[in-house]
Amino acid sequence: MAIVIESKEKKGANWFAILIIFISIIIIGVAAYFLFFSKTPLIENIISQQLDVTSQLSQIQIDPQSITQNKIFQSLETYATLLAPSLSAIGKANPFTK
Repeated sequence: MAIVIESKEKKGANWFAILIIFISIIIIGVAAYFLFFSKTPLIENIISQQLDVTSQLSQIQIDPQSITQNKIFQSLETYATLLAPSLSAIGKANPFTK
């Protein structure tokens, strides 16, 4: 009896797997850089911008008379009617009082 050893053919490199691994390493590296090493904005810079907007809004002077006396405001019409609920229609009837 003879022992036959068959040699397996060498396959080429799996380029798709190598590409996926390479892209994964790049994504993890970029995420790690932005998470751990990039300079974060100081809280004072963020808050000062918001305070500037808030201070500008607080300095606005609104005169209610000038708004209500405006012709455009007076030309507005009400299309909905507000119904005031009556006291007897509020809630359910008590089932134990019958």
